[in-house]
Amino acid sequence: ISEIQTEPIDLSQITDNTTIDVSLGIPNDILIQSGDYSITVNISVEKVKSKEFTIGYKLTGETSGIQITPVSDKITITVSGYDDKLNLLNDQSFTAVLDVAEFVTDGTYTKAPVVKVVNEDSEIKIDNISKVEFKVTTSQQDTSGDSTTTDAPVDSTTDSAVNSNVDNNEQR
Repeated sequence: ISEIQTEPIDLSQITDNTTIDVSLGIPNDILIQSGDYSITVNISVEKVKSKEFTIGYKLTGETSGIQITPVSDKITITVSGYDDKLNLLNDQSFTAVLDVAEFVTDGTYTKAPVVKVVNEDSEIKIDNISKVEFKVTTSQQDTSGDSTTTDAPVDSTTDSAVNSNVDNNEQR
């Protein structure tokens, strides 16, 4: 005999570590010398847990002449997995990228970044990603094309318009 089967064990009913006696599937023409027709099976249950991380993200798809101003430079993610895997993770274990290429008109928007596990661990599942709220401001190019200007209020004492320069590199 190279192997002996046991009766089926219904694992769907087991929620914690346990020990159960299971009958052996001994063929009728075989006699067990010790008389034991069952074995003790130790079952260990490892539960999936979840953990939150607060991580930074990068913007991509920014368009010249459009300023993107996020409310926050961090997002919160919730991941799940087994304790031994979760304990190896930190905020550097993830990358997050927010693509803003589609946002070309003034307004306030929200969008969730794409988050990936750095080492592509298939046992870690990303369950939730908080969205980023950000403001999009478009500005008009001046005639020189070197800087962007926005109209400022007229100074009533000199009756002249005042322009304020906005540097396009001040994007977050």
